[in-house]
Amino acid sequence: MPSSSSRTAYGGWLMITAAFVSVIVAAVYAFSVGNGIALTLGTYLVLGSSAALLVLSMLLAGTGMGRGMRGLVLALAVIDILGTALAAYFLLATWLVVLMAIALVGWLVHLLVDQPLHV
Repeated sequence: MPSSSSRTAYGGWLMITAAFVSVIVAAVYAFSVGNGIALTLGTYLVLGSSAALLVLSMLLAGTGMGRGMRGLVLALAVIDILGTALAAYFLLATWLVVLMAIALVGWLVHLLVDQPLHV
């Protein structure tokens, strides 16, 4: 039986994976000339918001934080996921929309299944 100090944040790790891959995909969309959306402000916005999601996901998965701070990070993460998905939809970046859907599943798993790490 696992001890209470060795909990795994499965939803957080799913969010980290989706965010890491989305940073790579967003960078390819942003700097690959010839795809129609390269070098535009929208792709830079999606790249930045994907990087922000990666940081938020690492905070959720790796640190014990108070209840209020955890709620704030969870709220910022879901706003980031939905905003990035909407921007990717407008850019016709289908792979980013799929990755944000995976990140949303990870967020839901983290919210409903994972036990929070306490300080």
